[in-house]
Parts: sequence; structure tokens; C-alpha cells
Amino acid sequence: MDDKQRFHRAFEELTPRRRQVLERFLAGKTDAQIASELVMAETTVRKHIQNISRSFFLEGRAQREELKALFRQYKPELLGGSSVVTPTLEEPQQDLAPEKITPMTGVVPLNSPLYIERQADRLCREALQIGSSRQTSVPFLRIKGARGLGKSSLLMRLRHWLENEQKQIVGFVDLGGFDFEPGAFRDLNKLLYQFTYAVAHSFSAIVPNLRPPDLREYWRDDVAAASNCTDYLETHIFAKIKQPKTLIIDGIDKVLGRQETQTPFLNLLRSWNERKMKYVGQGAILWPSLAIAYSTEPFPHYEITDSPLQNVGIQVELEEFDVEQIVDLAKDYYKLELNYNEVNYIRQLIGGHPALLNEALYQMSQNEIKPEILEKQSHELSKYLQKIEIQVEQKKYIFTELVSRNDPFDYGLGKILKLLQAHEELMPCFKKIVQGERCTDEFAKYQLELAGLIRGYPFEVRVRCELYRQFFNAYWGLERGK
Repeated sequence: MDDKQRFHRAFEELTPRRRQVLERFLAGKTDAQIASELVMAETTVRKHIQNISRSFFLEGRAQREELKALFRQYKPELLGGSSVVTPTLEEPQQDLAPEKITPMTGVVPLNSPLYIERQADRLCREALQIGSSRQTSVPFLRIKGARGLGKSSLLMRLRHWLENEQKQIVGFVDLGGFDFEPGAFRDLNKLLYQFTYAVAHSFSAIVPNLRPPDLREYWRDDVAAASNCTDYLETHIFAKIKQPKTLIIDGIDKVLGRQETQTPFLNLLRSWNERKMKYVGQGAILWPSLAIAYSTEPFPHYEITDSPLQNVGIQVELEEFDVEQIVDLAKDYYKLELNYNEVNYIRQLIGGHPALLNEALYQMSQNEIKPEILEKQSHELSKYLQKIEIQVEQKKYIFTELVSRNDPFDYGLGKILKLLQAHEELMPCFKKIVQGERCTDEFAKYQLELAGLIRGYPFEVRVRCELYRQFFNAYWGLERGK
């Protein structure tokens, strides 16, 4: 069954109530508007949309955008404001309007030309492929990458590949999703209870006749939460699934920096790798492969340098796009014929960061902007900001508003600025690096690399791209009253 057949089958199997919610969601109505029209609570609307997304095999924090992208591909007539017209038999195919180029937002849908495979894709598939008879352990894969590099898009493709080509059973849990209350990350027992439930629900929803016992009756207060979690999953979930299986965990960063839960939760995953995922050739394989992804937003410093997951399993780092990949992306989706000199020009300004590149290429395709104009606009922004005179207490707000109106780079610059404002302890170190000075704060440099602001840590630290250097020089020039 191909993707299109799976989509239509899932759509036909929706209950009438879920279809009512879906149609209003796709029409662009808010959760509050849907709740009012259908006489239900907003929390019920959110739960319906979550369950609808799961019906289409979508998980994670970007599942709403993925759901819209899926219907844009297979059933665009349901999207609000759609101008798509289904041709009649008399209309020749060549008279159809060309495919509209839209900006990239969130997770890149399956089969989209916006997604460019990198070495990380190949390394992940090799690590998670069903092993040979010489294999002595179940794979544990750690995917690391700065924000905006495409971790969620990669996870979605790994899941699809494992299910369709490897014929594996795949469970998906997102610690940043609706299954976890914010307070759970300050309470280890609550976190592991909700984690156990989410893992069990993810597998039982796709495995016929898997009916685990009620977790509320199984969970014992006189037993360590980690033991409750491990024993329940092994006995009632993993041991019951005879096929090869993989558990994908996204949003690990939700526990990072949490004194109450970080180390115990990571130690649990480490203990699984060391005690449960090792086996001798002839022994039965009960535990699934594990794939976890680090969101790599800045987080508070709590025992990060001695993380229990250091040196555990296989680490795969997502890299930026190279010149050939940018040429292919520009040609295949944005219909831009760029030569290697032009691409190098773009890379000098914004690097090979996928989110920034897609924003720049989209603006070039829609507004006929040449590569050299991108840099000119960056310089113009810097000059303009340096001339503005405003009150000190208003600077950050007004500056953020200016960024939001700066066409080619509003995605990257606006979000980067807000991120730094939320983590002001990183500002002094980043300022030194931008100005070509040496920063001795190792933790701050580590955080800045994870956030995608610098590269080359720990040996040759430098600003990630020329755009960031120009932009923040203007920002600090403004604060000094220049």
C-alpha cells in the first residue's frame, strides 16, 4: 500500500465527529471556534486533532503542520482559502496552473522536494537496519543537531522507512507533546508514569490484540518508578511483540537542566542500553532499538557535562547543506537556476542552515532577488538600525518588531534574537565571538553551538554565518548609542 492509499484509507476510517473537527481545523478555524461550533471543550478539540494526526501516522510537536501539509498534497480542497480547482475530463492537463511554491514551515512532509537527504540519513538507516547474526546488541541511536537542522523531519522519515521497508513495529513518544504535563518534569514518579503510558499506548495503538493491563493497577508506590516502568514495558509491551521493533523518543531536551528528573531519566535509558539491549546471538530479542533526538535549545547547567548518555550508543550529528545540495534544492523546488559561484555567495552570508536557506530561496523565487541583493539588504538593515535613536527600555521590543518586518531573514533573525533574550547569560560570550574576541566560558560556547549560533566548538569557534555577525554588530551598536 503506497502513501496515497494509506492516506485515503485513514481518511475514510475517521469517525463522523472527528471529520467535523478536521474539516473546521483545515478551514483555518481556531480550537476555540471549533469548540464553540461543536459544543465541546477546547481540550476535547485538541485531543481530537491529536488522535486524527495519529490516524495519519503523525506524531510530535509539529503534527498540526504535518496534517495540513498532508491534506495540501492529497486533498487540497478541504484547506481554507484553497484556490485549487479539480479539472473536468474536458480540461487538458497542460492547462493546469503550475504548482505553487510555498514557504517551508515546520516538519517537511514525506516525498517533498524540500527535503534533502544527508549523510545523517544514511548513518541512521545503517544503525537501525535489522542486523546480522554477529550483532551482539540492539541499536541505541542518538541524533544531535542545532535548532532548525531538520531533526523532526529526519525522525518522520526514519519511522516511515522502518515501517515500510524494514517491516518493523515503531513506537513514537514526544516528551514535548500532549501526553506530558509540564509539572511531570519536576516529579520523577509522574514523569516515568506518563512516559510508560505513552510508550505502551504508542505500541498498543498499532499492534493488533496487544491489550496491556491497566497501568494504574500495576504501578506500585513501594517500588522505584524506574523499576515499575522497565518491568511493565518489558513484560506487557516489548515481550508481546515478536516482530523487530524500534522506539523513537523526541524532545529529550525537556528533561535537560531539571535537577529532579534529568539524571534519573537519562540513567534509565542508559540502564536499558547496558542491561536490556545486550544479547547473545541465540537469545531472544525482547527490547526495541532506540532512537532519541536532542532538540538542542539552550538549557540550564545541571550536570550536563557529565550526562549519563555520554558514550552511549551511536551518535549521529546533522550537518548543514553543502553546495551541491543547495543547487539541487534551488532547482528542484524553487525553480532557481543557480551556479556554484552564486551558491557560494549565499553560503558566505547565511551558511548551509536548512531553515535560513529555505527562507532566502523562497524570497528569491518570489521576488526575483539576486544573491548579491541578499547581502545588500543585510547591510541596509545594519545601517538603518545604527541610525535609530530610542529609549533604552524600548530597544529590545522595537528591535524585535523591526526584525519581524525584515523580509528575507525574518524566520532566522527574529527567532534567534528572541532565543538570546530568553537566555541573556549567553549574550556576553556570543558578543565576544561576534567581535572576534576569545570567550573562556566553555558552557556558554557549548550552548551557543547547540542553538546554532556558532560553529567549530571547541577548537575553532566562530560565528555561524556572516548574516549573524552583521546583524548582532548592529544590535550592540544600537545599545551603545552609535
